[in-house]
Amino acid sequence: MTGGSTLIESREDLRRILLRRNLTCVVMFHLSWSMQCLSMRPVFDQFASSGEYERWLHFYHIDCDNAPDIVTRTGPYGIEEVPTFIIWRDGRELARKQGPTIQELKELLNRAKPQQTYQYPQQIIPY
Repeated sequence: MTGGSTLIESREDLRRILLRRNLTCVVMFHLSWSMQCLSMRPVFDQFASSGEYERWLHFYHIDCDNAPDIVTRTGPYGIEEVPTFIIWRDGRELARKQGPTIQELKELLNRAKPQQTYQYPQQIIPY
Protein backbone atom coordinates (compact mmCIF):
# COMPACT_ATOMS: atom_id res chain seq x y z
CA MET A 1 0.00 0.00 0.00
CA THR A 2 1.88 2.99 -1.20
CA GLY A 3 1.03 6.48 -0.07
CA GLY A 4 0.03 5.78 3.52
CA SER A 5 -3.15 4.71 5.22
CA THR A 6 -6.66 4.61 3.79
CA LEU A 7 -9.46 6.75 5.24
CA ILE A 8 -12.53 4.96 6.59
CA GLU A 9 -15.54 7.27 6.37
CA SER A 10 -18.48 5.22 7.63
CA ARG A 11 -19.42 2.52 10.08
CA GLU A 12 -20.41 0.31 7.12
CA ASP A 13 -16.94 0.72 5.53
CA LEU A 14 -15.28 -0.29 8.79
CA ARG A 15 -17.61 -3.25 9.24
CA ARG A 16 -16.92 -4.44 5.68
CA ILE A 17 -13.16 -4.22 6.25
CA LEU A 18 -13.28 -6.04 9.58
CA LEU A 19 -15.39 -8.88 8.17
CA ARG A 20 -12.96 -9.68 5.35
CA ARG A 21 -11.36 -13.09 5.76
CA ASN A 22 -7.58 -13.43 5.99
CA LEU A 23 -7.13 -9.72 6.63
CA THR A 24 -5.00 -8.22 9.34
CA CYS A 25 -5.42 -4.48 9.67
CA VAL A 26 -4.52 -1.64 11.98
CA VAL A 27 -6.83 1.33 12.40
CA MET A 28 -5.74 4.68 13.81
CA PHE A 29 -8.55 6.62 15.49
CA HIS A 30 -7.53 10.29 15.54
CA LEU A 31 -8.70 13.90 15.73
CA SER A 32 -7.56 16.44 13.15
CA TRP A 33 -6.89 19.12 15.80
CA SER A 34 -5.08 17.01 18.44
CA MET A 35 -1.35 17.76 18.68
CA GLN A 36 -0.51 14.16 19.60
CA CYS A 37 -2.56 12.88 16.66
CA LEU A 38 -1.01 15.42 14.32
CA SER A 39 2.46 14.21 15.31
CA MET A 40 1.61 10.48 15.06
CA ARG A 41 -0.35 10.54 11.80
CA PRO A 42 2.73 11.07 9.54
CA VAL A 43 4.56 8.33 11.46
CA PHE A 44 1.61 5.97 10.94
CA ASP A 45 1.51 6.80 7.22
CA GLN A 46 5.26 6.29 6.99
CA PHE A 47 4.90 2.79 8.46
CA ALA A 48 2.06 2.14 5.99
CA SER A 49 4.13 3.14 2.96
CA SER A 50 7.48 1.74 4.11
CA GLY A 51 6.92 -1.73 2.62
CA GLU A 52 8.01 -3.39 5.88
CA TYR A 53 4.43 -4.40 6.73
CA GLU A 54 3.01 -4.39 3.21
CA ARG A 55 2.68 -8.17 2.79
CA TRP A 56 0.59 -8.83 5.89
CA LEU A 57 -0.84 -5.63 7.39
CA HIS A 58 -3.32 -3.09 5.98
CA PHE A 59 -3.39 0.47 7.38
CA TYR A 60 -6.55 2.53 7.85
CA HIS A 61 -7.44 5.69 9.75
CA ILE A 62 -10.63 7.26 11.06
CA ASP A 63 -11.03 10.96 11.77
CA CYS A 64 -13.22 10.87 14.89
CA ASP A 65 -14.69 14.33 14.21
CA ASN A 66 -16.06 13.15 10.87
CA ALA A 67 -17.27 9.75 12.06
CA PRO A 68 -19.33 10.22 15.22
CA ASP A 69 -21.39 7.11 14.43
CA ILE A 70 -18.22 4.99 14.68
CA VAL A 71 -16.50 6.66 17.59
CA THR A 72 -18.17 6.92 20.97
CA ARG A 73 -16.92 5.95 24.41
CA THR A 74 -19.79 3.54 24.84
CA GLY A 75 -19.80 2.37 21.22
CA PRO A 76 -18.58 -0.98 19.95
CA TYR A 77 -14.95 0.13 19.70
CA GLY A 78 -14.69 1.92 23.06
CA ILE A 79 -12.51 4.81 21.95
CA GLU A 80 -11.75 6.82 25.08
CA GLU A 81 -8.55 8.56 24.05
CA VAL A 82 -6.87 9.54 20.80
CA PRO A 83 -4.83 8.50 19.07
CA THR A 84 -5.91 4.91 19.57
CA PHE A 85 -4.52 2.12 17.41
CA ILE A 86 -6.40 -1.18 17.14
CA ILE A 87 -5.23 -4.26 15.27
CA TRP A 88 -7.81 -6.73 13.97
CA ARG A 89 -7.37 -10.11 12.28
CA ASP A 90 -10.39 -11.81 10.71
CA GLY A 91 -12.73 -9.45 12.56
CA ARG A 92 -11.28 -10.09 16.04
CA GLU A 93 -9.36 -7.47 17.99
CA LEU A 94 -5.78 -8.61 18.59
CA ALA A 95 -4.25 -5.59 20.29
CA ARG A 96 -4.91 -1.99 21.22
CA LYS A 97 -2.74 0.93 22.27
CA GLN A 98 -3.80 4.42 23.28
CA GLY A 99 -1.40 7.33 22.88
CA PRO A 100 1.72 5.30 22.06
CA THR A 101 5.22 6.56 21.44
CA ILE A 102 6.75 5.77 18.05
CA GLN A 103 8.59 2.79 19.53
CA GLU A 104 5.41 1.48 21.20
CA LEU A 105 3.54 1.80 17.89
CA LYS A 106 6.26 -0.18 16.09
CA GLU A 107 6.10 -2.89 18.78
CA LEU A 108 2.31 -3.00 18.42
CA LEU A 109 2.58 -3.43 14.64
CA ASN A 110 5.18 -6.16 15.02
CA ARG A 111 2.90 -8.07 17.41
CA ALA A 112 0.45 -8.47 14.54
CA LYS A 113 3.02 -10.26 12.39
CA PRO A 114 1.95 -13.80 11.47
CA GLN A 115 3.75 -16.35 13.63
CA GLN A 116 4.11 -19.11 11.10
CA THR A 117 6.25 -18.50 8.08
CA TYR A 118 7.49 -21.18 5.76
CA GLN A 119 11.26 -21.35 5.34
CA TYR A 120 12.27 -22.50 1.90
CA PRO A 121 15.29 -24.79 1.84
CA GLN A 122 18.54 -23.16 0.85
CA GLN A 123 19.31 -25.90 -1.63
CA ILE A 124 16.96 -28.04 -3.67
CA ILE A 125 17.66 -31.69 -3.01
CA PRO A 126 17.57 -33.85 -6.16
CA TYR A 127 15.36 -36.95 -6.15
